[in-house]
Amino acid sequence: MENKKYVIGADIGGTTVKLGLFEKDGTLLEKWEIPTVIEGDGTAVLRDIAAEIQKCREKHNIPADGILGVGAGIPGPVTADGVV
Repeated sequence: MENKKYVIGADIGGTTVKLGLFEKDGTLLEKWEIPTVIEGDGTAVLRDIAAEIQKCREKHNIPADGILGVGAGIPGPVTADGVV
C-alpha cells in the first residue's frame, strides 16, 4: 500500500513566513505562519522553515519520504548565484 504524499508551501515575506501543508492533489490541510527573522541578513529563515516542517511532520506523523517537495515564494530579485 502506498503511503500518502504531501507538499509544503512557504511564502517568505518581510515580516512573516506563511506555510501550508497540502495533499499532492492541492488540497490544503493546514496553514500557519511564523515571524521572519531578518537579523543576520536573514540567515535564520531557512533554518526556521526547516524546523517548522519538522514540527508539522511530527504533528501529522508524516515520514521524511512522505514530503514530495517544498515550494517557496521569495520577494525580490534572485542573482545568478541564487542569492535573493
